[in-house]
Amino acid sequence: MYKPGRSKLLGIFLKKLLKEKNLSQRQFAKQANLATDYVSKLVNGQIAEPRKEIRRKIAQGLGIIEGEFQDLFDRYLIDQHSYFDTDKTQSETPNFRQLSGEVAKANSDLVYDDWGDAIDLEGFRGRDDEIRTLEEWIVNDLLRCRLVAVLGMGGMGKTSIAAKVAKKIQPQFDYLIWRSLRNAPPLNNIISQILRFLLNNSEDYSTVSENEKILLLINVLRKHRCLIILDNVESVLRSGEGKIQEWAGEYEPGYENYGYFFKKIAETSHKSCLLLTSREKPKELAVLEGKNLRVKFLQLSSINLGESREILLDKGCQCTDKQLEELVKRYSGNPLALKIVGTTVYDLFSNNITEFLREIQEENAVYGDIQSLLETQFNRLSDIEKQVMYRLAIHREYLSLAQLKNDLRTTDVESKILEVVESLLRRSLIEKEANTSRFRQQSVVMEYVTKSYIERVTHEFSEKKNLSLFMPILYYKRDHLIISGKHKND
Repeated sequence: MYKPGRSKLLGIFLKKLLKEKNLSQRQFAKQANLATDYVSKLVNGQIAEPRKEIRRKIAQGLGIIEGEFQDLFDRYLIDQHSYFDTDKTQSETPNFRQLSGEVAKANSDLVYDDWGDAIDLEGFRGRDDEIRTLEEWIVNDLLRCRLVAVLGMGGMGKTSIAAKVAKKIQPQFDYLIWRSLRNAPPLNNIISQILRFLLNNSEDYSTVSENEKILLLINVLRKHRCLIILDNVESVLRSGEGKIQEWAGEYEPGYENYGYFFKKIAETSHKSCLLLTSREKPKELAVLEGKNLRVKFLQLSSINLGESREILLDKGCQCTDKQLEELVKRYSGNPLALKIVGTTVYDLFSNNITEFLREIQEENAVYGDIQSLLETQFNRLSDIEKQVMYRLAIHREYLSLAQLKNDLRTTDVESKILEVVESLLRRSLIEKEANTSRFRQQSVVMEYVTKSYIERVTHEFSEKKNLSLFMPILYYKRDHLIISGKHKND
């Protein structure tokens, strides 16, 4: 049985809202699809706790969403000091404790977040600086970025960082929704899901145009502070596999509307944030990024030695400082690669890190799941991008644009070197030296590309095809090629 005081306050609060919105009880009843006598009971304080479906209709009649109505009423209850015994402090007043419990119960029944298929963060280590940066970009009152993207090659922990940040800053938002684009869902489906969650309804929006849905969503993002996370954006971006020329950041056919959606979110004024994770940077967003602009990109790089040690220890793998440095350098501080290595060392080498390091010196550090990880990303490159990757792997050091252009002077790449390097940067497969215009590959990428190049050259030579692949070798002295003793003897 509910206390009469609460039902009376609900009626007073509803009358207040109707007056603010210039609505009569009859008009409100019609808009809310409620009987007029029921509305009369509501405003006269005869109903203390409307059912969830009724709350939805009340919100509909007021032109707001259900969650907003409940929030407003909860705050109204606590603000009504006349409801409490003023001879005592609030913390001592039984009525206040009871009311606080009712408010807490009401809030716990409401759904403010939908984490979809977000990952479990158990075992997540480090990235404190990156998390602080993202938090600053998203919740700082001076910035309040509308769109933020976490970028990096596979295994760098983009999804984990996004989930960690979202968990941390969730109290700063009214609503949070997480969706994965791994299976490349159409934009229509994604926006409909987001709208159903934010508006707390079961509409399919099949009769609403895509553009109208985007405008409807932006309107909600203006009224409420919402955090929307879209994971694995690279799934809707075009692959260059099997093509002579293809630049990173272009959309797959039929998915170009994602570009329009991202741009609209980035450019339109609202108080929410869209957080993306991707192995590749969407092309049209690059021009919207800036120091004083509300679009930011965080490019993930190697984790530090302390964080690397924690990952290895989680796998039962112990090593000296020198061994740790060698592992981090060899695997470019890639968290997933280090997890795989830790498992291998513990399972196959009985935690003998020295034996494992000797093995990868004699053979190759790229194996198993690490090979699959790099292969997936490398296979997305067009032929023209692969040519530049092969050159960078052969040099094994930072190269300027002029050096690359000179090296490729006899190929079709020479005139397109700017586009190719920019594309490889957007694919997170090369890195730029600080404060210069020189580029190179991460160690683990370099090792994979070198291995891939040798295998391809060997195959082409045996088939007597495309011997132009040998040309880069002829430009350098023999000691510039890092080829294992096995290949030298073949």
